[in-house]
Amino acid sequence: MNRSGDYINCWYILLSGSVFIDGSMYLPRSGLGRRLAGQQFRIHDCLVLEMSELLVVNFIQSNILK
Repeated sequence: MNRSGDYINCWYILLSGSVFIDGSMYLPRSGLGRRLAGQQFRIHDCLVLEMSELLVVNFIQSNILK
């Protein structure tokens, strides 16, 4: 899914299963991988703990809207 150092171009909604990021376990209906102000690259690895379904939400690039 994601690795530390990857460019942040989307975030995720966990629909089923579970994932582990930076000492926390995420369960269904959790949102994860959002970009914080000024952050362009992921700083933590995401480990998939079991079969999981995720909804991928792409970020809209501001230069497309100009």
